[in-house]
Amino acid sequence: MGKEWVVPKLKLLVGLLLIASIYSYLMNVDINLTGNQRIDGTLGIIYGLYVCAHPAANVLDFVLYGKYLRLHSLSPELTFFWWLMNVAVMYAGLLVFVMSLLRYTDFIGG
Repeated sequence: MGKEWVVPKLKLLVGLLLIASIYSYLMNVDINLTGNQRIDGTLGIIYGLYVCAHPAANVLDFVLYGKYLRLHSLSPELTFFWWLMNVAVMYAGLLVFVMSLLRYTDFIGG
């Protein structure tokens, strides 16, 4: 449970961060994906929660099973990058969630 566990998780986190960034950009330039504010907001809220669930699960895994994950046996650079990606993906998920919630409640126009 060393690099073979962390690298696939990093690839997933990078993918989630990329998609969340694209979605946030589309919401920022006021593009309706479905043509309906409520549906766009609902889909974004669900996606934002999904994105936030992965870093939360990683942190819970580390807290509950930290001695089994052997994250400390990895290089310090890879460990730092793993934590940084978790924080960045959590922030991106919260951004998607809040922007979608505002879109759902029609605080930002469309």
